[in-house]
Amino acid sequence: MRKQLFHRLIPRPAGGAYQGYHLSGFIEASAVIRNGSASPELQEARLSLKKQYEKTSIAGINFGEIYADFD
Repeated sequence: MRKQLFHRLIPRPAGGAYQGYHLSGFIEASAVIRNGSASPELQEARLSLKKQYEKTSIAGINFGEIYADFD
């Protein structure tokens, strides 16, 4: 479906800048799934993003915990 939306990367100079784009895609996917409009591709994209950042910490922020809050 729109899997490429959740993996789009926009170059930024600061380290960890891609995380914001992935987190927003993850939140969007979570909302769509929660509202019952989920395709298997969307669910796969959401799971892939969650797994990618489950052990990531940036500036002392544990992104794994943030992603886990959407379960």
